[in-house]
Order: sequence, then C-alpha cells, then structure tokens
Amino acid sequence: MLVETVLALAMAGCAAGPNPTIQRAPQLALLEQDPSPVLTVNSLGAAGVTYGIEGGQVIKIGTTYHLITAEFIQNPLDPSARFTKTNIAHWISADRTNWQRASTLLASSGDRTGTDPRAVYAGPLPIYDALMQRWELFYVGYRSQPDSAPYPPNATVSDPNPFLFPVDANFTRNVHDYYEYSGRIFRAASLTPGVNGIGGPYQEIQAVLTTNPGAQPWEGLFGDDSFEPYRVGNYWFAFYGSAHTEGTSNSPFSARLMVGLVSAPTLDGPWTRETGNPLSVEPIAWENPIVYRCRNGSLIALYNAPGWPTFDIGYTTSADGFHWSPGKTLALQPSSSGNWIATLRTPLGLVLEPDGTYTIFYTAATTLDAWSDSYHMTMSYVRVKLQD
Repeated sequence: MLVETVLALAMAGCAAGPNPTIQRAPQLALLEQDPSPVLTVNSLGAAGVTYGIEGGQVIKIGTTYHLITAEFIQNPLDPSARFTKTNIAHWISADRTNWQRASTLLASSGDRTGTDPRAVYAGPLPIYDALMQRWELFYVGYRSQPDSAPYPPNATVSDPNPFLFPVDANFTRNVHDYYEYSGRIFRAASLTPGVNGIGGPYQEIQAVLTTNPGAQPWEGLFGDDSFEPYRVGNYWFAFYGSAHTEGTSNSPFSARLMVGLVSAPTLDGPWTRETGNPLSVEPIAWENPIVYRCRNGSLIALYNAPGWPTFDIGYTTSADGFHWSPGKTLALQPSSSGNWIATLRTPLGLVLEPDGTYTIFYTAATTLDAWSDSYHMTMSYVRVKLQD
C-alpha cells in the first residue's frame, strides 16, 4: 500500500488512461487553516536561508512528510544580488508543523556573468520513476547577470531564443530582467534506489528542455521556468512555463505568466511542444502547476493563482490530461481569518491523510516588495476536502 500511495502522489507509475465515465470535475473545499507559518527563515536548521524557500513539493512516505524545495541564500559572489544563489534542499517532518532540515541535494553556482546555466536553481519537483525504481528531480537552472547588463543578451550569455521582444518604441525594459533568466529544465536521479531514496544523493543526468530555436513565441527571456511530468496511459505529458520577463511590449504575450504542454513516450524524452500553447486556463497569469490523479481517474492541477497580492491558489481539472478546464480558485487565507501573509505564492501539492482529507502546503511572502530587506518566503498548510 505504501508504494501505491507514493506513486499516486508523485504521479509516476500512474498508468490509467482517460476515463470517459467521469461525471463531474473534482472540487476543493477548505476545512481548516494553520494559524501561522510552520517553516520560516528563523526555523531550526534554516540558518543562512536568507530569503526563505519557494516552490517544490511535499510528499508523504509512511508517516513522514518530505519537502523538496529551493532555498534562497545570500550570494557570496554578489551579496547585494538577492535570489541569485539557491540550494535545492530536503526537509522532513513527522507532524506537518515541526520541520528538520535533512540535507542539501543540489547547490547552484551563484555565477553572475551570464555564462553558467546553473547559476540559480528553482522549482524542484520530485517524481518516482517506477520503471527505474528510483526518485528523480526535474528542476530549473537559470543564468544570472547584473541589472546593468545590456539587452538583448548576446549568444555567449543566453540560450538561442528568436522570440525576445525587440527594442523599439513599444518596448519598456524590466529593471530586474537578468537576476534569473534563460531557464533550462534539468533532470537528476537519486543514487539511492527505491521509495526511501527520496533523500538522494542526486546526480544530474539530462537537460530536458531549453528555449532553443524550436521554442514557441510565448517563451521569453525567462526561459522555461517549471516542469511537471504526469503519465496518461502509456504516454507522458508535462506542464512547462515561461514569460517575457525582459519587459513589456505590444505583444499578446506581454505581462503574462504562461503554461504550455509538452509530451514524450518516456521520461527520457524526447519532449515535443504541443500545438495550442500556451494553455487558456487563465487569461493573464498562472504558474508552477502540480498534478494529482483523483480517485475517479480525473486529474487536478494546483497552481499559483493570478493576482498580487492574492490569498488564493488556483486549480484546473482534466479527464484526459490534455484538455484542461478554466481555472477556479480556493481561498487559503479567508478575509475574515486575520491574514498573517502579504501574498500567497505557490501550492506544494496535495497530500492524502489517513482520515481521507488532504493537506495543501504552500509558500507565502511576508511583504509585497520582493526587493526589500524584510522580504522572505515562508511555508504553511491548510486541510481541505477533495470532492471527486
């Protein structure tokens, strides 16, 4: 039972195909919220995690919760450049509230020359590969440069991308366009086999996706900023995201955070971008979707809801893994509750509990100004009911 639960939560080994008998889409209902953050920059073991944590996923194996996330630390190569040095870290908890840092799984270089595609790591998502009997991580590697670097970037400090906004009368450059950019998707495998090998150590095995000349016009300077694989029948799909963070223009893709689909016969690829991207789940912004298969065979994906600030997460559903419904929202910090966060950020997946309810862990920011000294990312959780 342990293995089946882990595989369902991690969306590996999930061989069920589209279910034409599904009568209704899954819905989420809030049952209870934790009144305070459970993991902050002041938590035991978080020394040096200057700006907090963001993204990733919580998976429960047996009675232990495992958090794989990105930690933002001060960059020793450029102390003034926040968000440009990260660790992918493993945290564990027995009760959802008290967390212990287990290890650093991968550490970015913090390079600020624009030449290293592993300068910043973000968005780590674990998946159990049932075929190989091992945990794998899909994560983003970014380049980084000072804000003063010239735009557009030359070929030595960027991946090939023919769709950057041109510098013309319609273009206004983003001040912080280079702190992380030109994202690539990497894949690493745990060297410890089996379900209990989630804590690694991990070794990079593949660059999965880049904004090469095969990219689509909605993929901008940010590069590919997330990757969430899920299996449908004998085939694999993955959500991937991008944005034109170089600035604003008169393009229909300006000032948007977008998500598309790629597909592959196996986790090894090759991954092919689908036509019809970006998906129309949200008209302006959504990012970092995480997929879960429901008991009735349908799929639900949680994601960052649009808005700044927002106290909601978004979710979309699908019967076949290819067609996704317009987004709905679930308020995790109801307005009557006395909000302790400035804005909610990223849901970290659905965790099934013994009583049939689910836990949604999420990150949240302490201020709306990401460039202020008081800004850091925290984690908390809510308990929800999944009606499927």
